[in-house]
Amino acid sequence: MFGYFLVSLGRNADELPSPLIGEIVPSFQVVSILPDNKLYDNNILKGQISVLNVFASWCVPCVAEHPYISAMRKQTGIRLVGLSWNDEKEDSLKFLKKHGNPYDFVVTDREYSNNTAIDWGVYGVPESYIIDASGVVR
Repeated sequence: MFGYFLVSLGRNADELPSPLIGEIVPSFQVVSILPDNKLYDNNILKGQISVLNVFASWCVPCVAEHPYISAMRKQTGIRLVGLSWNDEKEDSLKFLKKHGNPYDFVVTDREYSNNTAIDWGVYGVPESYIIDASGVVR
């Protein structure tokens, strides 16, 4: 017990590493919240480095984070996928209209009972995951 205590002293209590690190992205199907209503799957996170950013219109920290997400997209050109979580489509669209849409894809899994968020281990927003070009969570 004492050994665990000593090891935990050096850790950042605000950090919660994902159990998905080093794993292939979970399989999922999501639908675009944009007017095209296109259906996407986990392949949107393969082929190039991508970031999956989980956000919600009602999330105050998401508003604070959004300029940084937008700047990252402009500076790096990295593929950015926004997953609207536990939010109404219309509210997410208003959020993006007000704050700007830096995402290549904006999707929701609401039609699928939030299974995508559950499979990713989402417990709150905002959350972001970096995925390498082969589809491995880093």
